Amino acid sequence: MDFSISPDNNLSIGYNGFYKLYRKSDNFKKEIHKVGAFWKWITPKGSLLKIGGSMNFDSIQPYSLQDDHKDFVEKRLFGETAFEVSTFINMGMLYDHTVQRFKKSIYQSNDFDRDAVTLRFFYKRLTDIALITEYSYFYQNNKDSEGSSADLDSYVVLIGAQWDPSKKLYGHLKSGYYRVNSKSDIRSSGFAMDTDIGFRLTDIMLLNLIVYRRVVTSVRAARESGEYYISTGGGLNVSYSGFNALVFTVNTLYKNNNFKQLSSEFDPKRKDDHFDVGLTVKYAIQKWFSFITNYHYRVNNSTADEEDYTENRIEAQFRFAL
Repeated sequence: MDFSISPDNNLSIGYNGFYKLYRKSDNFKKEIHKVGAFWKWITPKGSLLKIGGSMNFDSIQPYSLQDDHKDFVEKRLFGETAFEVSTFINMGMLYDHTVQRFKKSIYQSNDFDRDAVTLRFFYKRLTDIALITEYSYFYQNNKDSEGSSADLDSYVVLIGAQWDPSKKLYGHLKSGYYRVNSKSDIRSSGFAMDTDIGFRLTDIMLLNLIVYRRVVTSVRAARESGEYYISTGGGLNVSYSGFNALVFTVNTLYKNNNFKQLSSEFDPKRKDDHFDVGLTVKYAIQKWFSFITNYHYRVNNSTADEEDYTENRIEAQFRFAL
């Protein structure tokens, strides 16, 4: 629900509920709930202020018939501001506070408190392109067992460009440097990238390129090793809408996850290579009613043998949007 206090002053409240039935398994989580609200104000001069929060009642689903779902609650508070320094210069700041808590004590080593802040600087001298400088920092306080603290802090500096979303070429391209430190003395640094570019090849064909290299904190309850990993990946999506009411999208993705942990003879360092190729077909029966089906073929090759898998997934859904 959206409430317009004035044309540039809005309040939004949302709820998403996922209710699932499983024919052959009874150890899956069947209900997931997400609630959130935010207030956004745009001043007459174009400055932005956005404040909000959310709660996510989710679960990590089981990996076998003997496993059980691992329920957790994620609470988030965030704020965003952007303002014009001069005719060609804009600045912005984002702050995010996230708390994650698992329901069962056996999984509480995955609990954390995380604070993240991002500073952005835009230079808009050119008509359709803005130059960007971005600095991001986060500190994660992991609720590990006594004597095994694995708190993390990381910063990333990115420089690049952003293209107008209304043009033929749109999106952003940023690259730079990252560094991450751990209280257990597992450190890493190197090249970072965040690229998401779209190109309208024709009126009926759209290309979308994604390339990234980033730090991701590990969730042990999701069978992710170590304290964090460096995820490097890229993919190309191609959409074709030349048929009446039909849209075809081909998705491709590759990513390499390099897990950072204290290695030993019994716990070697882990690396995963993940491949994903898929096809999505959307049929707009009416403006408010669509049928969507997709197929994905996924392969994960890991140095940890128990993490190797091949997956074929077919999904179908009806979507209503008023």
